[in-house]
Amino acid sequence: IILKAVLNDQRTLLGLAEDAEWVEISFSDNGPGIPKDIQDKVFIPNFTTKNTGETPFEFTAGFHPYFLVRERDNVSVRGLDGCKYVYAVDMSEHVQEGDLKMNTDADHVYTLKEELKHEFAILDPGLKRALAMVSTGNECAVVWNPGPETKLADFEDGDWRKFICVEPVTIWPKAL
Repeated sequence: IILKAVLNDQRTLLGLAEDAEWVEISFSDNGPGIPKDIQDKVFIPNFTTKNTGETPFEFTAGFHPYFLVRERDNVSVRGLDGCKYVYAVDMSEHVQEGDLKMNTDADHVYTLKEELKHEFAILDPGLKRALAMVSTGNECAVVWNPGPETKLADFEDGDWRKFICVEPVTIWPKAL
């Protein structure tokens, strides 16, 4: 373990472990809530959310990692076979068959199968590697790459070819 942040009761909030062949990032969220005076810092690691009131509330959350790839068009994502998804651009509904080939723009929101944990693999033949990802506590996953038509302020031309995002999220969209 190279990084481990803990609370006074020894619960791990964020962990990072490294092996010769892989890096594992783990985190959990079961805290006392976010006081108003620090809500503007919610993107700083180790913040938690907990309803301490009587009235239920809903929120969505996602872990938004960008994974470096050699060439997006040659990459595929394994672990979504048979899952329903919504193409978020036009809200059309589909079912994934086999591995997702990343040879076109993607903004797919998958409803995952009801399982204790969800396992995904990003298969990148250009870098000769497979990135494994395991998530728990989420009902959905977003797979995203903007493609060449989308212009983003913090991206240079062609940057879309160098990454994909596989994001565990909670409850989005409501239609699913």
